[in-house]
Amino acid sequence: LYQLTGQSLREMLAVGVSEGGWLVGLSAVAALLFAAVIYALHRAKPAPGLSMPRVSVARVVFHTSLVLLAGTTLTAAARLSTPTFDLSIARKPTGRFFSAIVQSVSDVDGDGFGLLSKPPDPDPWDARVNPFALDVPGDGFDQNGLAGDLSASAPVYAEGPSTAPEWAWKPVFVLALLETFRADLIGARDGEREITPVLNALAHDGVSLDRAFSHNGFTIQSRYHIFTGSLAGMRGATSLVDDFKRNGYQTAFFSAQDETFGDWLDVGFARADVRYDARQDVDKRFSQFATPGSLGVPADVLRQRIREFLSTRDRSRPLFLTVNLQDTHFPYGHARVPRILNDVTVAKGDMREENAVAIRAMYLNTAAYVDRSLGEILGDVEQATGQRPVVVALGDHGESLFEHGFLGHGYDTTDEQTRIAFVARGFQARFTEPFGQADLRQAIWDGLALGPGRPTRTDDPAKRVTQYIGDFNRPHRLASVTEGQRLTFDLHTRKVRVDDRPWGEVAGLSTAEFATWADLVQLWERAMLARSRATPGPR
Repeated sequence: LYQLTGQSLREMLAVGVSEGGWLVGLSAVAALLFAAVIYALHRAKPAPGLSMPRVSVARVVFHTSLVLLAGTTLTAAARLSTPTFDLSIARKPTGRFFSAIVQSVSDVDGDGFGLLSKPPDPDPWDARVNPFALDVPGDGFDQNGLAGDLSASAPVYAEGPSTAPEWAWKPVFVLALLETFRADLIGARDGEREITPVLNALAHDGVSLDRAFSHNGFTIQSRYHIFTGSLAGMRGATSLVDDFKRNGYQTAFFSAQDETFGDWLDVGFARADVRYDARQDVDKRFSQFATPGSLGVPADVLRQRIREFLSTRDRSRPLFLTVNLQDTHFPYGHARVPRILNDVTVAKGDMREENAVAIRAMYLNTAAYVDRSLGEILGDVEQATGQRPVVVALGDHGESLFEHGFLGHGYDTTDEQTRIAFVARGFQARFTEPFGQADLRQAIWDGLALGPGRPTRTDDPAKRVTQYIGDFNRPHRLASVTEGQRLTFDLHTRKVRVDDRPWGEVAGLSTAEFATWADLVQLWERAMLARSRATPGPR
């Protein structure tokens, strides 16, 4: 829970009490009873002739040492046995305590990585080698134990400029962020009914990408890549908000979530001329809690706030409007969602694999509501400005709906979790597939330089989209997506997976697959090296 709620103790407690309130209550009652028994024992007078036994320091030390030895041994054995045990025990307080002992004792070379390190220490006897050490190019030494020594001739990792050019054409522009919106929603039908008629119409008049991907499975990182056009945080502290402001736009950011959650990855919300987020309508939230990671307001509330803004906005400047819709986030529906496709409701306690069909039905109905709401907002913008806006609408990530037995996102780099809906209309942007979220900023710059028209889509067999699970600086997994293949490398297990094949050893890859793996690892190495040599941007 601590990890899933953004490492926020407040958020963890809110969610935990929600899901296990009965357990908290039972524990409180048990604690009170225990305290009462202890109090009664202390109040009772000892019987005549009885005395407290003498405490042996040696015995205490012996038993304490025995407990520590047993605890550390069992913890190490359990964590090394299966990834499932490792993931769970490593997050328990006792697991953390005993793991710290094991780590300290087993870190022979003092580089901070021991027996239970994830990833493991490639060379436990050499302090110069650890999984996240910078690989110095051309020194004949592989500091991180991956793919050999980085070549001295390897190209320097670089990202685009941080300052937007001046645009000759400045149309009304709407950027729509669709929370937890899968790619297969576009064009899909529920019987005879379109699930996303608004997005389908935008795609018909413009373009829809079949192979658009998030770089990461979580909202915070994905939005950062969208707004900054950066994968490794090397384009300064600017975003699309700054680009449009520099070109004379009035920038408005309307978000159905609490924008303080994840604000360490700056997307420019605080610099928008007009700002709204869910904190301003806490009493209208659909979420059970008002904590930053939970708070969300329905699309109809967001639409009303946008309409109020449009009626009083500064008409002397062109408009850049960001709309962040949240309704499709887990648990995929709420009481304010109208019954568009069906009236299926699945309680959080029933979110199990045997109910996958019902869960998907509820998700599709909410997606239809989000689609309808986006259409209404775009209509309001067109009516208020007198212009048909340029539109880019995209998901922040996908969602597994029990494909591969998993519900949720951020766990893997599969299509279900990382392939996103993407449509654009109204300008001559050129999108190359596979398309990564970090490509959007440059595509907008180029499209607005070319002027009005229809966006185009092309395929590039040589292009690769880099993905990661965890933190890009210290990833759990890295992946490379091409036109016809996804290769995923797990740094914790040092295993590799190609498409849906079973995990295997790097040595078992074909020559072409090995080259893809080496390129992926070395791209990450080059990015980390470039970050170390530059003034760090936001992470």
